[in-house]
Amino acid sequence: MVKFVTVKINDDENWEPDEDFLVELYDEDTGDRLQGADTITRVTIIDDDKPGQIAFAESKTIRAIATTESVEVKIIRKNGSDGTVNVDYETVQIDQSSHTATPGIDYVPQKGTLQFGSGEIEKSFTIQILPKQDSDRDESFGI
Repeated sequence: MVKFVTVKINDDENWEPDEDFLVELYDEDTGDRLQGADTITRVTIIDDDKPGQIAFAESKTIRAIATTESVEVKIIRKNGSDGTVNVDYETVQIDQSSHTATPGIDYVPQKGTLQFGSGEIEKSFTIQILPKQDSDRDESFGI
């Protein structure tokens, strides 16, 4: 004989850790716990209200050819996408070495905020690369 047990899960809009509870089987007539390894089980309620994690879509170096006028930077939201999340970004000069791009000379500095709405998982912004006579450029900047 097969019988089913239904447990109602109350959902809410709050983030919280996953939660566990046990379901045990008992004899309907005596009230005694049934014997056996398969008469008890753990149920995990997985929270589906996670805001996610923010990351660059390209996990390694983002490269732009020296003659390119701009570069698109994609930001992703992974492992959840519930609620609105704001992400601030800013370009930065890494150091003073010859391989470091200079804001205003090599690229137009950018600063802003990306807003991910509930369910949105990708946003991008564009950084303008300024033209130079030297087409043999090998310069970097940070974001």
